[in-house]
Amino acid sequence: VPGGVPMVKKLFKHEIFALWRLMAPIWGVLFGVSILGRFIQLFEELRISDKVDLEEFRLQYEQMLGEIWFFKENSLELLKQLQQMGYLQYAITNGTKKVQDKKVKSTGFDKIFSDVFISDVIGTPKPHKGFFDYVFEAIKGVPKKEMLIVGDSLTSDMKGGVENGVDTCWYNPDHKKNVLKLPVNYEIEHLQDVIEVLEGDYGKNI
Repeated sequence: VPGGVPMVKKLFKHEIFALWRLMAPIWGVLFGVSILGRFIQLFEELRISDKVDLEEFRLQYEQMLGEIWFFKENSLELLKQLQQMGYLQYAITNGTKKVQDKKVKSTGFDKIFSDVFISDVIGTPKPHKGFFDYVFEAIKGVPKKEMLIVGDSLTSDMKGGVENGVDTCWYNPDHKKNVLKLPVNYEIEHLQDVIEVLEGDYGKNI
């Protein structure tokens, strides 16, 4: 391939983000459509689409995706600390069950989270109401006023919380602009700040 690995990475990044931008406004309609779309566009750009078994590539991609992860800051220690403090913790994630189950188990998060809610299982992704209705029903013993969504995505985490009546905490270490102008309740630079937020020692609407 002309340009080698760096060119392939550049093209893949361009195609995947272009596809996400295209799908985001109508994600509820397109959810469940094969992720092959991202690979088809990439292979066409590389002019190798006739030489690749797309389904086999997708399966290998999902297998590897479940094995690739890293901890943000001290996230594992933080979750363990919150667990010891008595906080119930749940994961809400967009993705496939196969990939996310593997990541949760390999990171050790399965021993911390009370439950994991995956868009692939629910049938609709964040930030859509159907996703959050499913979650609320599953943990209906917990009132919304006692919930807090912590996430780094404005379009799925923060938008989902704002539109579904749950307080939000935007993890924004890179100081990105709130381009959606969402009224997030908290904005933090470091994950450890979550403890101050939960304990009431962190200012709102920063």
